Amino acid sequence: MARLLRTVAMLAVVIGATLAWGDTGYLPPPTLQFSLALEKDTFEVGEPIVALVRLTNHGTGDYIVQTSTRPAGSFDGFAFAVEDERGQAVPPPHPRLPATHWLGSWTTIRPREQTERKFFLNHWFLPLHPGRYTVRAQYIPRTTSGHHTVEWPPVHAAPVSFTIVPVGQTKLAVRIERLAAQLEAGDPLAADFLGFTGETAAIAPLLRALHQHDETVPRHAANALNNILDRPAVIAAALDALRENGPNPVFVEWLHERRLPPAQLMPAYLDHLASPDVVTRRGALIGLRLERDAEHAAVIRAHALRALADPDASVRLEAVRLLAADPEARVTLQRVAEQDSHESVRALAATLVRESHPAGPPAELRP
Repeated sequence: MARLLRTVAMLAVVIGATLAWGDTGYLPPPTLQFSLALEKDTFEVGEPIVALVRLTNHGTGDYIVQTSTRPAGSFDGFAFAVEDERGQAVPPPHPRLPATHWLGSWTTIRPREQTERKFFLNHWFLPLHPGRYTVRAQYIPRTTSGHHTVEWPPVHAAPVSFTIVPVGQTKLAVRIERLAAQLEAGDPLAADFLGFTGETAAIAPLLRALHQHDETVPRHAANALNNILDRPAVIAAALDALRENGPNPVFVEWLHERRLPPAQLMPAYLDHLASPDVVTRRGALIGLRLERDAEHAAVIRAHALRALADPDASVRLEAVRLLAADPEARVTLQRVAEQDSHESVRALAATLVRESHPAGPPAELRP
């Protein structure tokens, strides 16, 4: 792990040396102290591990630090790595689905002043078994200069050790039941905490949350499923839920990231194209676009053409996107661009026609 962090640091030094140039020339690196502390030094299995990071400006000028509502901290330049008492790196969960709604800003740190942030370290590693662990953290200073983002070599915090202790099954079951109730009430943080447990008992409430109407909760639930330790159980339950409840945009995006064979997903997507629920129909079309292959090309085209007559414009938009890569659908897209009743559908179809023919549409697409 130490060797890996040194390699990352050396690479970042090279990158920083090449990127520390703004619109006005070379920008000297800020003088920052980066420190890490944990809320306590002993945690139960599956318990949220709260980390407090502090940046102190020891320079003579202001430093502007990027802050956002993204939970892991990587977007803002922070990174964490955990190793066990043998020095073995704890593997991270599968990469998170990107947030669609988040807030970002810049905070000024005056000379000799500091700023603090809190993160749940559990976003960075799979649930830990009982034992002794060490967490290492780094921060990559960055700023903006004109139209450029400038990065400097990373600063490192002193490593911090902590202990994971067993938790009783009764206490764990009560925790999962309480979090499942909070999740059902629409609390996205409850999804994160369910994932932190790593328990198979968390799979069912997380899969149910994938079908909540507010997309924030389903995205948290999808990312939390990546923390469950029994991955085959997660996939099996997810495929059952897909067949029974149907797809939605977040669900199909998460399934696509699992790199499952299209044959496992296509039948369910095709079966739910006629669902009375608009979100389910959209999800089915998105799923077909993500898993498109040559074997199903004709079937996909036929269903996409039918979806162009859907009464909901958001479904028709997905049908247009599905046909975008189909060379046999260009005439159809031109007709949609001219005749669809909704402006956004017409605009997307027209854009896709122009992009496929930058010099102008061929003769068969002209009025």
